Amino acid sequence: MDAERLGEAVNPFGLLEEISGPDDTGRARTIKELYGMEGNVGGESFDTTTSDFHWRFDPPRTGRYRLTVWDLFNSHRDDPGLVYRLTLREPQPRFDLIALPIVANFDNRPREARQWPLFIRKGGAQSLRVIALREDGYDGSIDLAFLGLPETVTVTGALIPEGQNETIVTLRSDIDGVGWGGRVDLLGKASINGDLVRVKARFGVTLWDVPDTNNEAPQSRLSPHLYLGVSDEEAAPVRVRLATQTVIARVPESPKVEIEAAVERDAGFQAPLELTIRGPDALKGSQTLSLAPDQETGVLTLDAQQLELKPGRYPLQLHAITTGTYKAPGTETESERKYAIYTETIELVVEESEVDGQAKPSE
Repeated sequence: MDAERLGEAVNPFGLLEEISGPDDTGRARTIKELYGMEGNVGGESFDTTTSDFHWRFDPPRTGRYRLTVWDLFNSHRDDPGLVYRLTLREPQPRFDLIALPIVANFDNRPREARQWPLFIRKGGAQSLRVIALREDGYDGSIDLAFLGLPETVTVTGALIPEGQNETIVTLRSDIDGVGWGGRVDLLGKASINGDLVRVKARFGVTLWDVPDTNNEAPQSRLSPHLYLGVSDEEAAPVRVRLATQTVIARVPESPKVEIEAAVERDAGFQAPLELTIRGPDALKGSQTLSLAPDQETGVLTLDAQQLELKPGRYPLQLHAITTGTYKAPGTETESERKYAIYTETIELVVEESEVDGQAKPSE
C-alpha cells in the first residue's frame, strides 16, 4: 500500500477476509488486519516508519478473499480525493540500500539529529551505516563497492552478511594522501535466484539540525550521490588502527577473541581514550577498551559464548570521542575541541566447534 508515502495525510488500514459463500454476501472470516510498517532502521535522524502497510499473503486454501482498505484518520471527515495505490503481485525477492553518515554524539544528546558532511583528515576515518531494506524473502549477503573514490582512500566493512540488515562501512585516508573532493556512488551486488542483481544505494540527508526529536521531527531526504572531502594539509589528531581484519570465535571450544588496537596521538590530544564497540545489537553491552595517555596499544577481549552470539558474521568497529587542543591550519590560535575517532571495520566470525568429535547442534 502506498498512500502516506505519496504525501497523503492518511493512516491506511487493511482487512483481509476469506469469503465462504459464492458472492460477497457469504460469511467472512478474518485472515489478517494490516497496519503500518514499524521498525525505524534509520534512527533519530532518518525515520523509516510509515503508516503504509506491506504483507506477504500465503493463501491457506483455494477460495475467495476480500481486502477492504480505509483510513484510520477518517473519524471527522470524508475526502474522496485521497489517493491510495494498492499493489498485488507475486513475490519478487529484492533489496534497496540506504547509506547514512554516522554522526558523532559530542554532547550526549541521544535524540539529536544533525547534519554531518563526510570530511576525512589525513590518516583519519569516517563511517556510514549501510542499511539493506529487504523484500519478499531475500536474506542473502550483499557485496558493497564504492565508485569514484581516490586511490588514497580505503574501504572496510563492504559486506552486509547473510541474515543481517546493515553493516558499518569505514572510509580511511592515507596519512600521506593528497587532498580530494568529489562525488562517489555506492553499489550493492547480490545473487538472487541465480541472477546477479546490482542496486545503487541512496544516501540519507538531514536538511537541518534538530536538538530534540521529541519536540521536532527531523526533515530528511534521499540523495542519489555522496559527496566526500579529503584534507590535503590537516592530519587526524588521534589515529587508532586495529591489527587484524577478521577474528574468529569457535563455540564452545575457544569462544574468546582478542582485538588489538594501536593509537597515535598529536601533542594536544593526550586525554585517556574509552573505545567502545559499534555493531549489531547482539554486541551491545560488550566490554570497552581503555587506553591511558601514555598507552600506545591495548587489547579488547570478546567472549562470543558469554554474549550468546549465534553462528554468523558480525561487522564491528571501535569508536571514541576525545578532547584536546586544536589549531586550524593557517591560524595561530589554539582552542579546545572534541574529536570523533573511528577505527576500520572488522569482522567477528562465530563458528560452532566440534564437541567429542561431533559438531554442536544448532539451537
